Amino acid sequence: MPVVEALLDDIDPLVRQVAEYASAKASGREAPMPKITEIVEQLGRFGIFEGLGSREMYAVASIARAESLRAGDVLLRAGEANASLFLILSGKITIFRDYGTPDQKEARSAEGGGYVNFAPMFDNLPPQNTSVVVEDSEVLVLPQSHFHEIVRVYPHIALNMLRVTALAFRKMGLSV
Repeated sequence: MPVVEALLDDIDPLVRQVAEYASAKASGREAPMPKITEIVEQLGRFGIFEGLGSREMYAVASIARAESLRAGDVLLRAGEANASLFLILSGKITIFRDYGTPDQKEARSAEGGGYVNFAPMFDNLPPQNTSVVVEDSEVLVLPQSHFHEIVRVYPHIALNMLRVTALAFRKMGLSV
């Protein structure tokens, strides 16, 4: 308990929130789960974060923003800058090539546990395709600038994401 009590006065509000929760639980009191802990649990559902330690997960959670999206919303437009990564908690988002033209084709769909806009997070180029919300969705948004700051402190996050991506390429039969 002395460690938890020392963290009750931490300068970081997220650390204080978790310490207050731990203190209450240790004292047998009911306490709401800290929001950041809930976000860490949600992040754990995504394969791209598999294998990360708690420090890395809490770092990513500290920059994640929850958003509700409505069916019919255009989340990302081809060619328009948006380097945020969108992690889908629930709902469905479909990615289209040549959206809104006679040549429109569905490239893929992503649902709970999936994500969209992975490449622009790292290559600094606008999305090549348009992403449309086809079912009301709940997402976590990781803004690129904040994510890159976290990765500078915890490079293991990026290495882990590269490992997961490389495994996905292998699964598709690609060794690029």
